[in-house]
Amino acid sequence: MLMRILDEAALSPDTWRGVRTVQFWSTKSPPGFVEAVREALPEAQLMTGYGATEFGPATRLYDADIRDGQGGVGRPVPAAFVAIIDPDNEQLSTAPGVTGEVAVRCPWQMSAYTGTPEETRAAFLPTREILSGDIGEFDESGCLHLRGRRKDIIITGGENVFPTEVEDVLADHPNIREVAVYGVDDDTWGERIEVAIVATPGSSVTLEEVRGYCRAHLAGFKLPRSLVQLPELPLTSSLKVDKRALASDQSRARVIHGGA
Repeated sequence: MLMRILDEAALSPDTWRGVRTVQFWSTKSPPGFVEAVREALPEAQLMTGYGATEFGPATRLYDADIRDGQGGVGRPVPAAFVAIIDPDNEQLSTAPGVTGEVAVRCPWQMSAYTGTPEETRAAFLPTREILSGDIGEFDESGCLHLRGRRKDIIITGGENVFPTEVEDVLADHPNIREVAVYGVDDDTWGERIEVAIVATPGSSVTLEEVRGYCRAHLAGFKLPRSLVQLPELPLTSSLKVDKRALASDQSRARVIHGGA
């Protein structure tokens, strides 16, 4: 949403005069995002963090520590316990480098989903941490980094692929303005990696070009096998990319290249 606002040609630099704080939350920012915001709003202080409706604010990161590709979404705020479920032993861990589902416990979290006891039971660990559905890990400095949603992990040929791994690479492609990566059913691979892109004005990108660009940075099983080129990516009501809509047959039938 911020990038779309900043890209609006009708808005002059005077539009942003007086903006003192820019906050962005609960998602991994794409490469170049922080620099673009700082360039457009040089007087503004940035703040990012992580939270959810179920447990409110859980981490924070302030301006001096915010850098593209570094710092993640911050360190736990006072009184919040944030941990990772270690997939090897199913125990909660705050050790760096352990990748798994993020769980949060704090005094201000919800007590239950109204009228849905089964959903409530599924949302909590026995020690009352709330399962977020987000995959993350801590770095050596104690900052949380988000890797994607648990339900968004693509299992292709028995291998797990985080869509953000591929998106981060393609976000640097000079002819790609916006990108989303998701899995679609495939008879051979179980799921195949598909990429939807919005090309920069006057450009076009082929599947072969995308795969070649990714090959220098990613293992072979992480390369996209099909590509959808769209005039814009669909958004949810909260202005996040709607990957469920992208994976639907109706969306994919519009402009598809490949299937390698």
